Amino acid sequence: MEPVTLFSELWFESEPQVDLEVLAGVVTGATVAGDAPALAHPRFTFTYEGGEQSAILTAFFEPSKDHVGEMRATTEQTWDWEAADEVLARCTHQLMVAEVFGRVHAPSERLEAYLPTLCAAIDLLEPAAIWLPNSARVANPAEILREPQIACVNVRLFRVEDSDECFMDTLGLHVLGLPEFQCLFRDEDPSAIAGFLYDCAGYLLDHGEVIEDGDTIGDRPWRCHFDMARVEPERRALTLSGA
Repeated sequence: MEPVTLFSELWFESEPQVDLEVLAGVVTGATVAGDAPALAHPRFTFTYEGGEQSAILTAFFEPSKDHVGEMRATTEQTWDWEAADEVLARCTHQLMVAEVFGRVHAPSERLEAYLPTLCAAIDLLEPAAIWLPNSARVANPAEILREPQIACVNVRLFRVEDSDECFMDTLGLHVLGLPEFQCLFRDEDPSAIAGFLYDCAGYLLDHGEVIEDGDTIGDRPWRCHFDMARVEPERRALTLSGA
């Protein structure tokens, strides 16, 4: 699967005022991208076959009404913030924070450009909530500042109909061209499985695609097999099974 653009929506109870000069001053290596409402990250420049060069940008703009309609925020797979619906209901303005020219870069470069910029925007603008379309979750801004990985990946839970089994998967790694994790289980603590999948996702975010088909991971251990995701969106996945 091809990498996908990194983006997040910051939700506010009043209209935000973005000062790009201030943001550039707190994001390492960033500069204001000319007249564009964006920061440039010249440390991460890609040269195309024709010789053209472009640096990764992080753009700030109000999402269009069409976009808001197509990517409406939902808390269906938000498990760690009970107040999410209440907070979203109070919000009247959104600000998109989107990666530009990033998909040709290595995941590590994309994350090093995007996450500090997103965190700086959260710290300076103080949004009430963050909607993360790529991972289908709403996040508490304070939690992203504490653990930026939250902006990249979610762990989803599904009950298997007419069964005592549960299915869990990660969502968000595909944005960086990395495989997701998925697992069908019964008689296991869902919280423990969720924590393990989240740790697995963090390992790939830190080290890249280093797990191979047939590898075993974890204390149980679990055996990994490459597969396609069983729940949309379509993407590669590592299915975990008892070793």
